[in-house]
Amino acid sequence: RRYLPGVVPEPYAEATCLFTSTANEDFVIDEAEGVVLLSACSGHGGKFAPLMGELAAGLATGTGTVPEEFRVAHHRAEAAR
Repeated sequence: RRYLPGVVPEPYAEATCLFTSTANEDFVIDEAEGVVLLSACSGHGGKFAPLMGELAAGLATGTGTVPEEFRVAHHRAEAAR
């Protein structure tokens, strides 16, 4: 009230935030048969949008690589443990 006089203190609206997550909470970035797969889930993906876009663009153009821990095969191996 001191810093924002006139602001109504009661909430205007409430919402539940749902998000997906991989087993190890990492992103999924991979390529399969010419299709780039990208999942910036884990609840914090938006903060990494520039990096995710750069990695996906590199895969799509054949000019980049992706760290192995983001590949689908790595996530399958993690899930099997």
